[in-house]
Amino acid sequence: MISATDDRIESLKRRVAHYAGASERMSAQRRDVFARVFAETQGQAPVLRMARGLAGFLREKEVILFADDVLAGFQQCYDFSIPAELDCWREPSPESVRGRDYLPLEKAAGVSDDDLALMDEGRRAYDIGLMSGYMGGHVIAGYDRVLARGLGDLADAARRRLQDADPDARDFAAASLIACDAARDYILRYAAKARELAGEADDDNARQLELIAGSCEWISVNPPRTFFEAVQLVALTHEIITAEQPSGSLSLGRADQYLHRLEERPRRID
Repeated sequence: MISATDDRIESLKRRVAHYAGASERMSAQRRDVFARVFAETQGQAPVLRMARGLAGFLREKEVILFADDVLAGFQQCYDFSIPAELDCWREPSPESVRGRDYLPLEKAAGVSDDDLALMDEGRRAYDIGLMSGYMGGHVIAGYDRVLARGLGDLADAARRRLQDADPDARDFAAASLIACDAARDYILRYAAKARELAGEADDDNARQLELIAGSCEWISVNPPRTFFEAVQLVALTHEIITAEQPSGSLSLGRADQYLHRLEERPRRID
């Protein structure tokens, strides 16, 4: 007689085999999509080209979800090949950054005066050779921000910024809007996939898939209302960042801190 544990092990083995094939396939797809988008966007700002490349990939990539999943999301490493003409992925020389005025863009992005002063110190350190720059690094995204505000509010903020931003900051605002809208549409693809699978699943899995679908529909625009929705949004935000950011070290950071306010604690029974 096959136990539930045996069934689960076999399911996990099938999943690993599927992931191996999907990872290679999607890595090649990402290269193709970015190459196509970059060919179509020559002359545009690098931040816009990256945002449009990410949006194109999220529209086309496979949505992987299994009937016994408890959360939507698929993490993998990609081949982060970027068309060679995109200067922002080359290591800059000190001559290329010395004397450059970065302040309008960073001011428009809400960087404080104290932080700008620290950044200026860092640039001077770069100029004299105390540090160097590379295409990727150790990154912790602002998961607390997307949890608190939701993708819809972040997209609205980008729209407002487009209306009143300095010219130097408009490309950043436009890229932010493209990324937020692409993330929304991608999360809704997971919702649709979960509902599709729920129609063919047994009762227990169908209930979980319906929970995933409803949660994805909500968090595609809104901040999470529950701990489950918060974890789901973090998982999918991390997946999207992984698809865009050519970094070797993408961390979830202090998840205990930014998930704490939505943690569902057991109720005390007197």
